[in-house]
Amino acid sequence: MKRIYIITILFFTFSFLLYSQDSVSNDYSFTNPFRIYDVDKYYVGWQDPRAFIGRLLFAKNFDVTKNLMAMDSNADWDFKSVSIYIEGRLASEIMFYRNQYFSVGMGAGMDISILGRSSGLFDVYDFSGQFALFTDLWLQNIAGINMKIRFIPVYHQSTHLVDGFKGDYKIRSGSSYEFASLAAYYYIKNFTVYLGAELSYNAVGNSPQLFRVHTGLDYRLPIYKDIINFIAGINGGAILDKKDRLGLIKEPWHGYVNVGVGIEFYRFTVALKYGFGKPRGASSYFGYENKIGLEISLLF
Repeated sequence: MKRIYIITILFFTFSFLLYSQDSVSNDYSFTNPFRIYDVDKYYVGWQDPRAFIGRLLFAKNFDVTKNLMAMDSNADWDFKSVSIYIEGRLASEIMFYRNQYFSVGMGAGMDISILGRSSGLFDVYDFSGQFALFTDLWLQNIAGINMKIRFIPVYHQSTHLVDGFKGDYKIRSGSSYEFASLAAYYYIKNFTVYLGAELSYNAVGNSPQLFRVHTGLDYRLPIYKDIINFIAGINGGAILDKKDRLGLIKEPWHGYVNVGVGIEFYRFTVALKYGFGKPRGASSYFGYENKIGLEISLLF
């Protein structure tokens, strides 16, 4: 448990030192390259796995044993020594230009899955990275509608096997693909409703995604001004995967859902999270998983 506390403290400290910034007005003026928090938090999907939001999840994965045994029942899996499953994500957006009508920028993220073992060792299970270029159209000052439309012409996603789960020796390659996406975010009376779709135009490697459609809803109930809020969010969708070279993907179409409930402290959120779906990792995307745990997220 001591290591978990240390990781959490380092996450908060690193995020504060690297990304802390003064509060800015919501007049859409281009005063700094990062997000204008008082505006942007209402136009992003909190539980959308694609969102460029920093996350740290301590979870129980209920199906990893079943899925890996289905992949190879004769492998020398080391399940007993696993004490905790940790997912970390470092991500943010930078604006190249922004005014009250549109903005242009890029987003980048890194995901790391870690297996904490009772021996005190940590295996870096999977690693993935993302990079995207986007343009946003703000309809508030064009049509009087609290809506943002985001178009991403290039979103690169790549996943790489690192240490892997002890015993997986058949999979030694990750996935890589590029896609374009279009999404709309609508805000009304503490609710954020959004809908989006992704279409891949370059898919190589194991289990690259070909198509994704998703939708979600966030709700914020103010507790103290606009600094502390109760927050609840859900994101779900359907994904079409290209069949992998190993022949382990039997059903290319699959669904997923993420649900979170917690307290938002300005940019930080501490929440209870539940996730169901096929993971996007290089060595564990063959079956559905149920995960539940504590998530700390940071929007910067």
